[in-house]
Amino acid sequence: MSHKIISPAKPIAELSLLNLSVILNSNENTEHKFQSDSSIFIGIVLEAAATFSREINGDFKTADVQAGDIFITPPTSNVHWRIKGKINCASLCIRKEYIASVAASIGMLASHDLTFKGVFKYRDPLLEALFNVIVERVASADAPSILYIETMARALCIHLLHTLLEKPAEHHHFQKTLTAKRIDVLRSFVLSNMDKKISTGMLAEQACVSKFHFCRLFKRTLSMTPQQFVRRCRLDRARALVQGTNQSVTEIAYSCGFATQSHFSQQFRESFGLSPRQMRGKILQDAQLTIFDLMEEKQFYAQEKQAIDITRLKVDLLVD
Repeated sequence: MSHKIISPAKPIAELSLLNLSVILNSNENTEHKFQSDSSIFIGIVLEAAATFSREINGDFKTADVQAGDIFITPPTSNVHWRIKGKINCASLCIRKEYIASVAASIGMLASHDLTFKGVFKYRDPLLEALFNVIVERVASADAPSILYIETMARALCIHLLHTLLEKPAEHHHFQKTLTAKRIDVLRSFVLSNMDKKISTGMLAEQACVSKFHFCRLFKRTLSMTPQQFVRRCRLDRARALVQGTNQSVTEIAYSCGFATQSHFSQQFRESFGLSPRQMRGKILQDAQLTIFDLMEEKQFYAQEKQAIDITRLKVDLLVD
């Protein structure tokens, strides 16, 4: 991260982060040609007494500008702009990959076309308010709050996704449920972190969606909350250990993420109708009964075989 005041005489500053950069500058009677990269470029006029002309991929527009006017340059565009007069403005450059991650977090599918309109002298009170908050933080003499700026930038991206896509957001297909593959990923994550506290936020990160949207998707998909799912995974694992190992109940409780043995036993009984010890005792009893049944069956077949052999001997004697 870098943060510096370019000139003490002018309210000009620059902030560069991993996914976005903010520049406050002053332009007077200037002209510039360039090709934009894969980022989306948003400019807002802070103060002006000027005429602004812009040509994007052959589309030429010109107008007198004033504070609050917004200009958006789509990624990978050939741009030529000219200023007659003086403009103080702020520019926000956001990486396309970051916008894609924000789109995924609100449930937009990866196949969506995230092409934005190249707007000119655009007005949007909410977009302007979010932009001004970011500008104030960057221009402040104090070190800016990175988390605050990134949160505002995220909100700004969400607003752009709903208002300025070439294909409007309401025409996009939003993810309505979690896929079976994603549920398997979540189950594997829980099973690999049994001895840790697993929050809903951690699960949302694994699903690559926002926490709020994740909770709705999860409930719609499995008819249970994420924490009920975690509890079910812990108890299913504990039951397998009770039935298939000689580990003590205490060891099983702690290895499956339960704080105390009593809490584990209570949750276990509520789910399976038996305490861990009762289930293990029943398994041993069933095993003993199975062995007894096998022994009785073996004895029965031995007696049957003996009777058959005697019958055959009698038949042989009669024949002789």
